[in-house]
Amino acid sequence: MTGSLSAGDVERALRLAGLPARVLGDDDPGGFSVQASGSVVLVAWTPAEELLAGAAQAMLTDPGSPALEHLGRVTGIMRQAMIDILRSAGLDAQPVTGEYGPGDVEVRGRL
Repeated sequence: MTGSLSAGDVERALRLAGLPARVLGDDDPGGFSVQASGSVVLVAWTPAEELLAGAAQAMLTDPGSPALEHLGRVTGIMRQAMIDILRSAGLDAQPVTGEYGPGDVEVRGRL
């Protein structure tokens, strides 16, 4: 890894690829968010509120619902897409392990 890295560098790489940044509000369309944490930048993907609400309802009424599986798949697909985009932009992106969300990405620097 070489060169310094900022949350803005990560955000820019994802925006240039056409991914939307998350905008909080009543009708949350979902998207990515970035946060600097020490020497790394964490990236999280949040699906649209409608998908999240459907999965939450399914957890209460039908834990085997396809809505839950769909949410899990979307989360995994978007995580891998963000990793691939960031690596293509020359950034060292990896899946997060441990205490963060299953769809989160960690960017440690430049490749």
